Amino acid sequence: MQTLRKYTEKNGIVVFDSSLDDSLSAYDSENLEEIAKIESKHFWFSARREKISSIFTNHIEKNARILEIGAGTGFIAEKIQEMGYEIEVSDCYLNGLIWARNRGIKTLYQFDLFNPPFQEQFDVICLFDVLEHLKDPKLALTKIKQMLKPGGKIILTVPAHMFLWSREDAIAGHQIRYSKNELKRLFCSANLTTIYCKYFFVLIAPLLYLRRLIYPDHGKPIGPNEKFHFQIPKSMNGILHFLTKFEFLVERCLPNVVGGSLIAIAQKEKRCI
Repeated sequence: MQTLRKYTEKNGIVVFDSSLDDSLSAYDSENLEEIAKIESKHFWFSARREKISSIFTNHIEKNARILEIGAGTGFIAEKIQEMGYEIEVSDCYLNGLIWARNRGIKTLYQFDLFNPPFQEQFDVICLFDVLEHLKDPKLALTKIKQMLKPGGKIILTVPAHMFLWSREDAIAGHQIRYSKNELKRLFCSANLTTIYCKYFFVLIAPLLYLRRLIYPDHGKPIGPNEKFHFQIPKSMNGILHFLTKFEFLVERCLPNVVGGSLIAIAQKEKRCI
């Protein structure tokens, strides 16, 4: 393993930065245990994994060296690995990496995204609902680009549209919800070429707007008792499962103008020989 910095190993995890400053991401690591319990049944987590899997099938070769940053519990990486890809994962939270290790992910890193330990090592780097938590997304993309081989790709998902911003976004530690054009401009500012950018969760966007109306964000500090609502009623979860599956069946007929989330691929320029 070629790295730019020294590391230690802890319980099978390669540790570059053992004392990470959680201010780099406002995401609360204590949520990981709750997420691990529900994500296989929760419509949002399972549908997002299905969407990401289809992107890999259509755009990524099986021999690619892949790194997922901010892998959480390893729920997505586990699926990608089942599809025949070799995937490595990283996170700033050691407890998330332990969940991923227990899912069978073999290569795990703990490091600071803004101080990457690799240089031009990966064909694909993934960030699934990570970028919106970072206060300097342009710098993050620049650092990620340093870890990509020439011609390498970034695959990411982010929440879409500021008009869908609710108190839940603030509680989750989001800095922004992106439009398609904003995300493309961000890629361009980091000298990355957008090769795919599409909204999904289109059919549930009206429900997200309703959430904004019910739970508006007035900009007040997050209270100690304010928690993100992962749990939803079983009947509602079933309805939303149906809606997302139906959307994926007819997505080619849907206009690419609105959705609850965005999925995108950006590419690092190839070197001229």
